[in-house]
Amino acid sequence: MARRPDLASRSLARWRLDREVAERFWRDERARPMAWDVVTISREIGSGGTTVAKLVAQQLGFRLWDREILETMAERLKAELRHVEGWDEQVPSAIEGIMRGALQRTPVTATYRRILKEILTEIANRGRAVIVGRGGACLLPQSFRVRVVAPLEVRVARVAELEKLTERQARRLVMETDAKRQRFGRIHFGQDLDAPLLYDLVINTERMSLEFAAALVVNAVMQRKTVLENEAQQG
Repeated sequence: MARRPDLASRSLARWRLDREVAERFWRDERARPMAWDVVTISREIGSGGTTVAKLVAQQLGFRLWDREILETMAERLKAELRHVEGWDEQVPSAIEGIMRGALQRTPVTATYRRILKEILTEIANRGRAVIVGRGGACLLPQSFRVRVVAPLEVRVARVAELEKLTERQARRLVMETDAKRQRFGRIHFGQDLDAPLLYDLVINTERMSLEFAAALVVNAVMQRKTVLENEAQQG
């Protein structure tokens, strides 16, 4: 009688499948034409990236997509929003993923990524959008990809002030969030979200206002628009 695959073997097989799927659609997306009116903003916690995204959307007259992505995902998964929020930019534990995958007959990471890709692709096809996080730079490599960062100590201080936490609590939150988002990028997309070459523009907000950071993004987006229009005219 043949032995059934153990938990570790099934986990490894599903991880390999997820990685293959991630690499395949990464190649497919890079074949799409460049876009100027879709901006994806990846951000470190405490960098001010979410505020920068809001300002960019306001100045360009684009729609901001942040929590709305989660709400749409909850509808399509027929799940409660609080459950989807628990998965947001995270990866379920190995056991949780295997159990959910067994129940759904598909790896949970593949299901999450497929629906997330559908949603972001629909948003990108409509254009005039600023997308916050959720692997936008990976799923939409032809968008204008921005990364907003700041040194660890700066981010810890900002989070402590914003969330009314002690320095120790804020540091733990920042480091845990960094680790979860990095794991999210590796598992879902096979990418290091800290890699600068993944982005068109990386902004360090340590010594600039968030308003100035947003202005840099807007200027760069308009420059891309001009370049793409000139290329189109030249045939």
